[in-house]
Amino acid sequence: MIFNIQRYSLHDGAGLRSTVFFKGCSLHCPWCSNPESQKASPELMFESSKCIACHDCLTASDNGEMELFEGKVTMNPRRRQNTESFRDLCPTKALQIIGQTQSAEEICRIVLKDRAFYERSGGGVTLSGGEPLLQADLCREVAKKLKKENIHISIETCLHVPWKNIKMMLPYVDEFLCDVKHCDPIVFREQTGGDLNLILDNLKKLSESGADIRARVPIIYGFNHDEKTVEGILDIVESNEAIRAVDYMPYHPLGAGKYESLGREYSLPGHIMDNEEIENYIKITELRKIPVTIGG
Repeated sequence: MIFNIQRYSLHDGAGLRSTVFFKGCSLHCPWCSNPESQKASPELMFESSKCIACHDCLTASDNGEMELFEGKVTMNPRRRQNTESFRDLCPTKALQIIGQTQSAEEICRIVLKDRAFYERSGGGVTLSGGEPLLQADLCREVAKKLKKENIHISIETCLHVPWKNIKMMLPYVDEFLCDVKHCDPIVFREQTGGDLNLILDNLKKLSESGADIRARVPIIYGFNHDEKTVEGILDIVESNEAIRAVDYMPYHPLGAGKYESLGREYSLPGHIMDNEEIENYIKITELRKIPVTIGG
């Protein structure tokens, strides 16, 4: 189950890349910029600004998924969604089905169209999500086929999965882009619903395996933006020798509109980090002689 294959990506590893977005995540971070990635099953996304009121979706709404409210077409997210009734139905793509099943062969066929760009730029393919390692068997098959074609493979993961899901990827992944979001298990569970100890245990095992790891740290106001927490995250980085760099990823609200399109509430109004705050985190990291970048 994937929901997008993004070509010509510049922020998911080295060089020009194709990023395969797998659907489903084991965390529920309120700042997530890809909320359509969280549920493992297909779901409806409706952008009312694109609607031309053709009413085709109303005719297809066996369960009342789409309805008229004050003369306008709206989506009712509380109704059970029979998503396949709407696939490729809307002429303006105001209503879309997010998520479709694809085989490893189909995925590889698509991304290998850009082989020349990977070779010229030092890029490759990145497996992302959601959490791609919730679909570890499919990830392994995709990575295995691409390695036979000498394609560089990166994977973006929060590591909130059983170790066996990570271990099966070790022979095929060139670079692990691992989220390290906090150092306090209680705060982490309150905000994301996840088990930080599981993540740290997996990170330790991954580091001991000799994997090439970059730590990705989203900077979120009210969650981990204070110096004490950043220092704690850097302690984790230093305790795992295979982590070769830290990528700070400051909060941005670019995904906020997607929540409305999915019929969900965006609970994090957010605070944009100013340059002075970001520079302070960079200085703290450089003092520890850890390579650091600012990501997107």
